[in-house]
Amino acid sequence: ETMRTSFHTDAGGPYQRVEHQARVDLESCDLTGVALGQLDEELHQRVGEQDAAPFDLARAPLSRSRSYRFADGGAMVAVTFDHLVCDGTSAYIFLSELVAAYEALAAGAKPTLRSLPVQYADFALWQLSWLGEDLLEAQLEYWKRTLAGMPLGPAVPLDRIPKKPTRRIASQPISVTGDLYAGLRDLARTTRSTVFVVTAAALQALFCRAGGLTDIVLSTTLSGRQRSQLEGLVGCFHGVGRIRTDLSGDPSFETVVARARHAVLGLFEHQDIPFMRVRRAVLPHLPKGGPALLAAVPVEFQYFHTAHDEWTPGAAVVERPGPDKGPDELFFRGHLHPLNVTVLDDGAQLWGEFSYKVDFYDHATIERLAEGFHTLLGAVVEDRLQRVSQLPGSAADGGRRDATRGARTRADAPRR
Repeated sequence: ETMRTSFHTDAGGPYQRVEHQARVDLESCDLTGVALGQLDEELHQRVGEQDAAPFDLARAPLSRSRSYRFADGGAMVAVTFDHLVCDGTSAYIFLSELVAAYEALAAGAKPTLRSLPVQYADFALWQLSWLGEDLLEAQLEYWKRTLAGMPLGPAVPLDRIPKKPTRRIASQPISVTGDLYAGLRDLARTTRSTVFVVTAAALQALFCRAGGLTDIVLSTTLSGRQRSQLEGLVGCFHGVGRIRTDLSGDPSFETVVARARHAVLGLFEHQDIPFMRVRRAVLPHLPKGGPALLAAVPVEFQYFHTAHDEWTPGAAVVERPGPDKGPDELFFRGHLHPLNVTVLDDGAQLWGEFSYKVDFYDHATIERLAEGFHTLLGAVVEDRLQRVSQLPGSAADGGRRDATRGARTRADAPRR
């Protein structure tokens, strides 16, 4: 139903309507005349224009699809959704089912998609039944305490702050397989945490070593699908939160994991309040947009479990990596943050990427981070009692990255 939902207003306020039918048009864009050396730039511009065009909320579906044809006979389909009806996990679900339907049709078979036990409207009614203002206020107070005085900006200093940033994004693949992945799972059990928590703690230790800060904040998204009936449903469920970990005092990595675990548990217990409400209360002076906003947001960390989901995005959407290499690209490119770490866990390996805005970071910076992440994981699996100062990596030098040091501020300090 989400894919057939439109939004309207009347005297009583906004409301949604589920249409009986919604026509899907597949536009075509011919890039066969574009030279190979210019194709990436041209494609990036065209897809950016597709993403930037506004939707008419009164007309379903709130998505648009376009096929791009290339000179070598290949093609790519780009699908853009309005965030009202789709979040990051939904994008994986949609593309996984799209691939399954395409493969069935190509084989001359009829696509079969599993039936849904509930629809998004059922979820909305259930949420309204228990999510009251008292609960929201209590969660807001938690976030005020937790985020007071937090540093603004990515823990890895920017190489530069552009005057007019573009939408250009690049990536560096990562993969954790074999004995190293098994060691991570053992470390998670030993520290009474999860691979997600250990991975977050490792990133925070890496950023501490790379940037010199000890107050490390990660932005992360929560699927919002606390019930199994919602796992295969497309819709805007996700929430945004912060994982703030104190690495002062040169703690052991085991202690960093314990502190990260505490932060993650707090996030899970206080995830119902919309983060925009938290941001208005905690960060009233945060820039509204442009380069200043991008320079003030933390590193984004996204972690997707794929082993237990029937839709299995790791198998159907992202090509599984070989033993020494992850995929060159992940499909999801809509992030705001200058630096985004995406990790997929299928129960046998991790793979993903460090993706970044090229206007803010050099590739050499991100390449060092990705390599350092793998090396650091090996070190903590070998000895979880190593102190942060003993882990691989080094504090940022004082020259090349000074662009953001003077601009760095804290959540309780008004910007002037």
